[in-house]
Order: sequence, then structure tokens, then C-alpha cells
Amino acid sequence: ESERGGHLVKWESYVRQRTATRKFEFSNELKTLIRQGIPADFRSDVWRDLVYARVQDMMGRKGTGYYQALHELSDKKNTLMDKQIEFDLLRTLPNNKFYNHPDASGISRLRRVLRAYSWHNPVVGYCQG
Repeated sequence: ESERGGHLVKWESYVRQRTATRKFEFSNELKTLIRQGIPADFRSDVWRDLVYARVQDMMGRKGTGYYQALHELSDKKNTLMDKQIEFDLLRTLPNNKFYNHPDASGISRLRRVLRAYSWHNPVVGYCQG
């Protein structure tokens, strides 16, 4: 239990430092903390910051409207990947209320992200799993 409490204290310190400096860097300390688990209280913020840190250079190159442009493109053109995406949407998290039926709120969001990614990275396209 004390080891678990120590882990939480380390996360609190890390998040406090990151918030104070407004700087997020990949480091061995961060890697170790993540491998030991991200506490639920910090999980959404840490994952958001990890993703942002990873894609900020590309966002600068592609512009702020890049995701929207991909979404609009995917709405105009259907691909073979779209059929597979539709097939897999309801199989993704069937026990989660946000994904368990065609009109669930998470389905349209997931569809949008998967289709945009398939246009962003046509070499990968869409691959379940």
C-alpha cells in the first residue's frame, strides 16, 4: 500500500511540475511512471498531453484545420476502408453504452476519427486491433 501511495505522490509531483513549467517532455522519469500506471485522476490529462506532445510539430505543418479537412474529404469519398470501419464499429466496445448501438454517441465520433486517420495515413489506412 505504501508503494502505491508513493507512486501517487510521484505522479502528483510530476503533474505539479509540468503544470508550473507548462512544458511536457518525454523522459525516462515519465516512461517509468507510465509503465507503473497512470492514476485515474491524471489519466485523461496525461494522455491528452502525450498525444499533443507527439503531434504538435505535425499540427504546425498541416495547420489547425487539417483534421476538419480530412473529415470533409472522407465525407465526400467512400473507400474500401469505410466498409470495414462500419463493420467494426459496433464490435469495438459492445458492452460500453457509448458504443453498443448504431445511434450511441461514441459511434459517430469513433467513425469520424477512424475515417480521418485512414485518409491521413493511407499506407496503414484502417486496421482493426
